[in-house]
Amino acid sequence: MKKYHLYLWIIALVGLMTSCSQDETDALQTANESNRVTLTAALPADFVQPQPQSRALPTAPSDYKLRCILEIWDTEATPALKVRKEICPAASATQIDFSFELSTTGTYKALLWADYINENYTLSSTEIAGLSDVEHYKDEFYITKNGLKAVEAGVSIPSLPDAWDAFYASAEFTKASTALAIPKVTLTRPLMKLTFAEKNAERFASCSKVNVTFDRPSKFDVATGTVTATKSSGISAGNGWLNNGTDITIGGQTCKTLICLYLFAGATDGTMGDIKLAFTATDNTKTLPTVTIPAGIPVKRNHRINAAGNLIGEPGSDAVTMTVDINSDWAKPDEEIDMNPLKVGNYYYADGTWSTVLDANKTCIGIVFTVNADGKSGKIVSLDETNLKWSTVNKETGISNTSDGAANMTAVQAWIASDANTDNNTLADFPAFNWCINKNDGSRTWYLPAVEELKILAQNADNVNTALTTLNKTTLDTNEEKGYYWSSHEGNSSKQNYAKSLIFKANNGASVEVVAEKKTEYKVRAISVF
Repeated sequence: MKKYHLYLWIIALVGLMTSCSQDETDALQTANESNRVTLTAALPADFVQPQPQSRALPTAPSDYKLRCILEIWDTEATPALKVRKEICPAASATQIDFSFELSTTGTYKALLWADYINENYTLSSTEIAGLSDVEHYKDEFYITKNGLKAVEAGVSIPSLPDAWDAFYASAEFTKASTALAIPKVTLTRPLMKLTFAEKNAERFASCSKVNVTFDRPSKFDVATGTVTATKSSGISAGNGWLNNGTDITIGGQTCKTLICLYLFAGATDGTMGDIKLAFTATDNTKTLPTVTIPAGIPVKRNHRINAAGNLIGEPGSDAVTMTVDINSDWAKPDEEIDMNPLKVGNYYYADGTWSTVLDANKTCIGIVFTVNADGKSGKIVSLDETNLKWSTVNKETGISNTSDGAANMTAVQAWIASDANTDNNTLADFPAFNWCINKNDGSRTWYLPAVEELKILAQNADNVNTALTTLNKTTLDTNEEKGYYWSSHEGNSSKQNYAKSLIFKANNGASVEVVAEKKTEYKVRAISVF
């Protein structure tokens, strides 16, 4: 994992200094020698973008500049802010120098923050956390005017989310008359990057804007590294704003970014609450349904969380030295979430997508009853059923595959075309098979299920029936006295006269395999692989 190292803020008590001019600093043995602390920050070129051969500070996002803040707090029972310094280094600079006074020895806590602000912002004097006459740059995306113990997510939103980036650290040190080396401190993000994306590019094109409403982590304490407040927020994106429309690969599939957010995240992993996505249609005469993503999206500091779905966050004498690195690389790998995980009972649509909640704007063609190990494929059952004979003729066809009804469908067609078909029977003489194959539309093949496929369908009957009921379609019959369904398998004996059927039992119970006469009318459901 690539590291963006920053050797930042080397705190050095540089000598015995008077309160006179800078030219007088050569007179080192003075009474106020321990009061002045000099803090030097060196920023490598790869803070924002890789420039390993350059010693200059990195280039900030367009129209922004890097702001670095240092706060020094005492550690009394009621801590007080003693020093606040803000610096925006020049693009050609290689380090930053802070200089401030600490007249009292003791234990202190240094709080460090770096973010981006408008390139035209200048310093002005204000009071911050009880400390007067602080030279402060106007805040942009993060409100720091109440001190770094209460950094707030601002109302201002960048058009491109990378300008939202920020880093923090804290370190305790003791100011004394003897030398002290403070262990190196690494600045890391107090944030996670949350991207919601649409899998279906055609559906994305129908949407001009998305508004996300959720409980946003809103306040962060640099001293403790914790999120201290949340508030309900609504953030909109469209036409490139917050990466809207940008391609992103999630789970190996190219998706369209709906919105990209940088959100405060605590040191302990957690989850977000419900998130509502309201879409504005490109065609202003149409209305797109609002989607509510249930609670459970992970909150992980310094992680990129990508969620996709079909939808439409030792020095010298008397010196103190602190070395700081900024790790500006995201933790790997990205966390990827499928907002529409494939599961039994999902609605399956003609466009090859699926969902747990019915999408009235799509054409549902079946209900998922089998999910494969890859989580992206399975089998669906038809929305309708009929009552038909297995066959109208007593002929042995040799159909015997217990687990693959598609193979049985191929076998019966092969028999019809073979020399064994001495009476020139056609598929019409096999009504259950014929009904299933006539559902084929060129893009999807339906077939009469094998025995084992029917058993799986029976085991999942409750979930399938819930979806069928929502669609106002005929549900699977689980009445033990009449819930007989034909399989595509001939009987174990007397194969020219008998085939296997299955009785579906209520409450996803065990099905019962029954051998019946082929000329008996039983229920028929078609299934298809996707």
